[in-house]
Amino acid sequence: MKEIGKFILILIGAITPERWRKEVNHKINKTKRIMTSNLELRVFWKILFWPIVLVVSLVFGVLKTIAVWLIPSEKYGTMLFRFEQFYTDIANRYMSLPLALKRASLRKELFTKGAEQRKSFGDKNPDIIFYVIRPYYFLEPNELIYRNVANLLTQYYYVVQKLSYAMENNWVPVVDWENYGKLPHAEDYPVNGTKNSWEYYWKQPSNYTLEEVYQSKNVILSTQNIGQYGYIPNCAMTPPFNEYASALVDKCTKYTWAIPLNDNTLKYVDEFYKKLFPANKRVLGVVVRGASYGRTGTPYHSHPMQVSMGELKDTVHTYMDEWEMDYIFFVNEMQELVDTMKEEFEDKLIVLPRMRDTFERPADGITKNPMYYEGNKYQTNLDYITEVALLSRCTSLIGSMSSGMRTALILNEGKFEDVYVFEKGLW
Repeated sequence: MKEIGKFILILIGAITPERWRKEVNHKINKTKRIMTSNLELRVFWKILFWPIVLVVSLVFGVLKTIAVWLIPSEKYGTMLFRFEQFYTDIANRYMSLPLALKRASLRKELFTKGAEQRKSFGDKNPDIIFYVIRPYYFLEPNELIYRNVANLLTQYYYVVQKLSYAMENNWVPVVDWENYGKLPHAEDYPVNGTKNSWEYYWKQPSNYTLEEVYQSKNVILSTQNIGQYGYIPNCAMTPPFNEYASALVDKCTKYTWAIPLNDNTLKYVDEFYKKLFPANKRVLGVVVRGASYGRTGTPYHSHPMQVSMGELKDTVHTYMDEWEMDYIFFVNEMQELVDTMKEEFEDKLIVLPRMRDTFERPADGITKNPMYYEGNKYQTNLDYITEVALLSRCTSLIGSMSSGMRTALILNEGKFEDVYVFEKGLW
């Protein structure tokens, strides 16, 4: 029945003019709710369509079974992913059929051009297998990408996934964020003497340069997909979040020691630690995401739902007393939420002075965030990493799960006295 519904929605999307599609889908959904509003109606429709549903379901079942047996598992999973995304573009994002087909073609490219590859670039280091960690393939938003640019610390976790894979296979890893398209976090000029935007903030996991690696005999280019290898928790943050948080601490530090902050970044973090954190005081780290899915939801249903500010303030008050905290260090990218916390906690609140976004900026997917204007990207992300590094140095931690909280848990290596993660489920 689910497959039939998807097929019908794709068909409607293909024949309905784009300017009418959202309204048509809205009316279809309202009609569905009206016509199935009570048990009697739902039973009636099930009885009426049961023979048709049975036949079509059998046909789909047979076709899927044949595909499972004839197509290699990896290719079958890829095809299923591409179909699900194609369906989402048509049925949920109201895209035109030509645009949805273009996006399907891009995804095919992801699984071919962006697949893991074994290369030989020269005769150097014949006894070493290098593993080049490439960035996620969907780099910059364009007509084919639905505002799906992973933030910097999400990209960091993709690197940790691939790093774990390389280290478990005894390959020599090196991160290349220079030669596979410009990341949305990269500037148009060298930063700290490098064009490799990974090296803006972190050290390489080995002592070999990219130049030497690309002259070597045995080189594996990583997949440019997310990468899930089973050595650390999946990239998708799934409930129960307290268990996910514990797994991060237990499993990730086995690998992340190899990619510490570089000297420039660490110096910047240390300076603000001394400047902001009172000596010998107990500081409660607090982190929630404010923009995008943090406030209004997201079309990507794997993202954790964030806690409301009212509940957050109440919880912070509770644990400030229970855990005997002196100060609060608050991490958030939205100025209005920082102002709200300042009003509530006054001189007990510590925040990093930095450029922030505002809810006054239209959330239309077009109006660009000033934090990511050309020339602002490096400083914005340096401040973001600094906030998270300072968060990892707090006495205890409270927050909703996000890339920032995940990274703070990893950097802290289990030293927090207490951790409280809000369990709000997924959007």
